[in-house]
Amino acid sequence: MNNSNKYIPWTLLVKDFKDELNVAEKELLDLWLKESSFSHLYGSLRRCWFFLLGYRVNTQTETDIDRLWRKMEGRISKRKVYLWSVPWKHWGWVASILLAICGISYFLHTDNYEENKQVTPVYTALTGKSKILLPDSSVVWLNKGSTLVYLIEEEGKERRVRLTGEAFFDVYKDPKKSFIVEAKDLEVQVYGTAFTVKDNVNGGTCVSLLRGSVAVRKDSLLRKIEPGEMAVYMPQTDRIETRKVDVEFESLWAKDTLSINKLPLEKVVRYLEKWYDKKILLGESVSKDQAFTFSLTDEPLEEVLRLISRISPVQYQFNDEDIVVINKLNKRRS
Repeated sequence: MNNSNKYIPWTLLVKDFKDELNVAEKELLDLWLKESSFSHLYGSLRRCWFFLLGYRVNTQTETDIDRLWRKMEGRISKRKVYLWSVPWKHWGWVASILLAICGISYFLHTDNYEENKQVTPVYTALTGKSKILLPDSSVVWLNKGSTLVYLIEEEGKERRVRLTGEAFFDVYKDPKKSFIVEAKDLEVQVYGTAFTVKDNVNGGTCVSLLRGSVAVRKDSLLRKIEPGEMAVYMPQTDRIETRKVDVEFESLWAKDTLSINKLPLEKVVRYLEKWYDKKILLGESVSKDQAFTFSLTDEPLEEVLRLISRISPVQYQFNDEDIVVINKLNKRRS
């Protein structure tokens, strides 16, 4: 590191952590990271923020988290902070000071070891899907109601997580440390790849691979799958079956935006089921001719259904099992 002070673009960093950078801002931040000697500090702060937000999910509402960001942005806007060269061994101290400035309080589950404290991060998506960054820089989307535990390994020979529910993983590549996902029925071992894991309600676990290569294990059973394939554990026969599937469709829920382009209602329903994780039944009498084009981010399902019913002769309702039923609109006689 050189001894000259470096300006840190806090506003850009905050927007980056919140995934709100536009193209021009992204270019500015990339340029700063390329020229700055604090790229490692950037990584540490990013992991720290997502780590803390992951813990706060259990005790804070989405409104509380938004308030946390606004509070941080407000305090940063009052400061122009310059950071002098700091020895790597003091990164933890620097991060602690920054967190104290931002006014964050949190509780961690800790395990005491002889010389230091290890933490066991637990992430839960209670009210909707949630994007998190693991301590190793891997990105994970958790679907609603899912929980992920990042297990601490003392030897540091592997990265291991335990999943309950459904998640999309974009694993940070580290040839020296394999990444292992413990699901209900299977273990998935990777080094750097993108895939989804889902525990099925009626039994069994499925793994869909977008890129890279993974090995799926159940006791002595072992199967490797390639991109475009899904591995499914069948508890009835104690077998792991593989098949070709639309892996982009399987992972579409783990995106910021869902884009529908000139699709008939029967296909739109399939996408809405995956996006909202909600069962939708389409009546046979509903017209298949009309095409729909729209984009979704965080709109409620009922709002989307209401709009569809306004531009198409259909009606919808939620039955006693909370399943959406869409039928042809019955015209009243005058």
